[in-house]
Amino acid sequence: SPADDSALLEALSRIQLQHAPTELLVTLSEAGLLLVERDQPARHIPTFARQVFDVSGPGDTIIAT
Repeated sequence: SPADDSALLEALSRIQLQHAPTELLVTLSEAGLLLVERDQPARHIPTFARQVFDVSGPGDTIIAT
């Protein structure tokens, strides 16, 4: 699980220390999203495979919102 990826969590910890965001939302391509909120454990939001004709990833979804 991305929420258990020590290298990813270390990088996010450095971003939090340097920039002090309240929330970070990281796109993980086909693995979904990782939401990191201050003083909370990271929360993985998975994607669900579907048969589609036009592919959009989590980054496209975030930009659209």
